[in-house]
Amino acid sequence: MLSVSEHTVPWPELDAPVVVAQITDVHMGPSTPARTVRKAIEIAADKADILVFTGDAVNVFPFPAKRLAAMLAQVDLPKVGVLGNHDHLAGPRRISGWFEDAGMRMLHNQSLQLGDLTIVGLDDGKTRHADPEAAFAGVDEPRPTLVLAHYPMDADQIAPLGGRLILSGHTHGGQAQLPGTTLVSLWSGEAYIHGFYDVGEARLYVSAGLGHGPLRFGCPPELALFRLDPAAAVASSTQAPTTVRTR
Repeated sequence: MLSVSEHTVPWPELDAPVVVAQITDVHMGPSTPARTVRKAIEIAADKADILVFTGDAVNVFPFPAKRLAAMLAQVDLPKVGVLGNHDHLAGPRRISGWFEDAGMRMLHNQSLQLGDLTIVGLDDGKTRHADPEAAFAGVDEPRPTLVLAHYPMDADQIAPLGGRLILSGHTHGGQAQLPGTTLVSLWSGEAYIHGFYDVGEARLYVSAGLGHGPLRFGCPPELALFRLDPAAAVASSTQAPTTVRTR
C-alpha cells in the first residue's frame, strides 16, 4: 500500500499556488514493487505542477535507475532531482545521465528558477558531496527557496544560508517504527526521521520514500505532495495521509 500525504506551506512570493510532488528513496529493484512506483508517479502526474526527486534511485547497481528514468520520462511536468548516497556508490554519472535524458534537471550543488519558484539542489551529504554555499551561490533571495537535499542532517548547514522548505528522504521514515522510538534512531542516531521539523527559520520535511528495503514495518511507502500557497495564513498545515492500494 502507498501513503499519500498532503501539506500546505505559505509561499507569499508566488502569484498562484504550486503543487510539488516529492518522490524519494525508490531503491528500484526486487525489494520495491514496480506497481508502487508506477502508482506514485501516476498520482504525481495527476496532482502536481512540479515533480522533484530527492535521491536513492537504486540500491547497489546503477542499471535499475534506467528503468525508473523510463517511468519518469512519461510525466509531462517540470522535473528536478538530486542524488542520494546509494546513487553515488552505484554510479552517479550514469544515473544522472539517464535522469537527464528523461527530462529531469539534476542539480549538483546548484540552483534553478522555475517561474516564480527558486529551487536549490544540494548534492548528497552522507557521501560528503554536499556544498551548501555553492548551491546557494547563484540565489539572489535565499529565504523563499525550495531546497532538495537527500540527507536530512544537511538541514543544519542549509538553514543558516536560506531555504523556506527543505525536502529530504534517506531514513525510510524509520524503516521499522516501534511505539515511542524507531530502529533508525537507535542504529544511526539520526535527528530527523520522518515528517516536519523546524530547523532555524527553515522547515524540513523528511519523506518515508517509496523503497521497501529488506524490512519495513509501521511506515508505509510515501508520496508527499506540497501545496505552496500564496494565500495560506498558517505556518503549515497537514492533511491526514490517505492510503492507496497498489495492484
